[in-house]
Amino acid sequence: MKFRCFVAFAVGTALAVALLHGPGLHAARGDEMLDMVVELLASPDRDMRGLGLQQVRDETPGEAATERFIEALPNLPVEGQAGLLEALGERGDPTARPAVVEMVEAEHVPVRAAAVSALARLGGADDVPLLAEQLGAEPDAVRAAARQSLIRLQGEGINPAVLAAFEQAEPERQTALLDVLARRNAREAVPAVLGAAGHEAGAVRMAAIRALRLLATEEHAGELVEAVKAARDEAERYQAKLALMGVCGRDAKKAAEAIIAGLDGADPAATAALLESLARTGGDDALAAVAERLDDDHETVRDAAVRTLAVWPDPAAAEHLARVAEATDNLRHHVVAVRGLARMAQPLPEQPADFDTLGKAFELARREDEKRMVLGLAGAGGDPAALAVILPAMDEPGLTETAALAAVVIAEQREEEAAAIREALRKVLDTTEDDALRARARRILEAQ
Repeated sequence: MKFRCFVAFAVGTALAVALLHGPGLHAARGDEMLDMVVELLASPDRDMRGLGLQQVRDETPGEAATERFIEALPNLPVEGQAGLLEALGERGDPTARPAVVEMVEAEHVPVRAAAVSALARLGGADDVPLLAEQLGAEPDAVRAAARQSLIRLQGEGINPAVLAAFEQAEPERQTALLDVLARRNAREAVPAVLGAAGHEAGAVRMAAIRALRLLATEEHAGELVEAVKAARDEAERYQAKLALMGVCGRDAKKAAEAIIAGLDGADPAATAALLESLARTGGDDALAAVAERLDDDHETVRDAAVRTLAVWPDPAAAEHLARVAEATDNLRHHVVAVRGLARMAQPLPEQPADFDTLGKAFELARREDEKRMVLGLAGAGGDPAALAVILPAMDEPGLTETAALAAVVIAEQREEEAAAIREALRKVLDTTEDDALRARARRILEAQ
């Protein structure tokens, strides 16, 4: 360890001396220092090589030093070559670019991968075809390095070059290049990506649809609706729906118009996906379009309509959910509708709890599970007004303990509401068999 520290100190001292003296000594000391760095790079000891690579990255500026390292590159062992290529990339001196490009075709995979990685900093638009070609290379390490370099490349003309490479590539590399375009946020590529969403190769279609999640804007809502309708399997349809939902958040009105128009001619699976997307837009027209499908001939569509209403972004869907909960013979639809009603009634930061709707959900619920859920929501807000829902439930044998707990939770948050709280707590003492709840109720009563 002491020896390694000494070497690092000696290399640093040589550089300092070279920089502080005249031209002749500067050159002599500089050459001596560079020779020391090269020796470190060739060392079989990993830590010693690390000292040399640190000098390459940070401590030896100038084109002359870069050229000396390039000269040494072919004579280094494989590990040294790979390390030096990475360091040259981090160094960022374009002088190294031709040598790095040459090493992309090296024999050893670690060296090739390091050269490809270095081009992320040293390369430009002219290197895109070479990097794109490496996306089809057999070793995974080289493919991964090429993908990252294409994503990280900086400078003029990169995105057009990647798009041109995509248009000329075979399907395997097209799939990877679509991901690159998405990660680069290359919005100018959207028309080509939309076209690829209809490609014959399934992997290309899926990659294109995933790319649209990052690249598409509200201007492409209509095309995304068509992508949902044209999807060839459930996985593609799901990804297209996610992309469509993304643009719904940017311009809800425009997206809703495109989705409603696209419902015509959609098959049941596509209709279901489009209905679910409307939950991200909201609005009266969208709500009417969803409610209309509650009586559709296809169960898939009816299911989607109920699920969509249950997560509607405002309480306007409550009347439709109440109708479903009351009239349907489908237990699944009934449960989803009741839970949706209860969700809409719970308090939010921007709106108080709607105890009328919460009471309606309790009244309509056919199973104790949903009734317990409603009681839990009623008690969670700490509002004594919820006692109108909670107190009658204490008389139902299967719900007594849940209702009693909800009443005590409210009482613990609103002890100052003496009259209403006292009545609720006395009923808790009369009905519950839970000793812990009884103790909590007595404590509050005694404190009043």
